[in-house]
Amino acid sequence: MDNFRSEERRSFTRFPVGLLVSCIENTAYTQIVSETSDICAHGLGLISKQDVPVGTDVDLFLTMPDNGEQVPVHGEVVWSKSVEPGMYRLGVIFSRNFEIKPVSIALRTIEFRKKYQ
Repeated sequence: MDNFRSEERRSFTRFPVGLLVSCIENTAYTQIVSETSDICAHGLGLISKQDVPVGTDVDLFLTMPDNGEQVPVHGEVVWSKSVEPGMYRLGVIFSRNFEIKPVSIALRTIEFRKKYQ
């Protein structure tokens, strides 16, 4: 039931896109390599081997699979949960006045995968 309620609160469509991400925790200046689980205009989900505390400011660099372009994003970890030993899911909301175009990112990723995988 909780999952249903959390889905209802979402204002933006999420796209299930897996992109490599370099993440820099701004409080500890630690670099983490992870992968997106989904993305929308105002946030994204991450899968990481390292837990990042809620409230942590992060600088993310999304790596586009078609040309290696790195899309910079700044945000805050708003939730974190362990999904198995040594594996975490994180929710990141982008900073105010920051928005990306998830449809473009999703389409570029899908086209690349269709072409090369």
